[in-house]
Amino acid sequence: MTGQKDEAERFRSLETLAVAALVTAATYLVFGTTGFGSTVLALPLLAHLVPIKFAVSLLLLLDFAAKS
Repeated sequence: MTGQKDEAERFRSLETLAVAALVTAATYLVFGTTGFGSTVLALPLLAHLVPIKFAVSLLLLLDFAAKS
């Protein structure tokens, strides 16, 4: 249980969320320029910062919005 608690505390950190937002913005800048690569670039980087389930869900929703 302590592993889940540590992961949740790390996810709630304001600095972690700020870095995750910058990573996501940078990868979608690449996506806007080249037309591909947002998830390929963002997911490995976000996996170090937030839980993988959250990262996949976030990128899925953002990709749907970006491609429509």
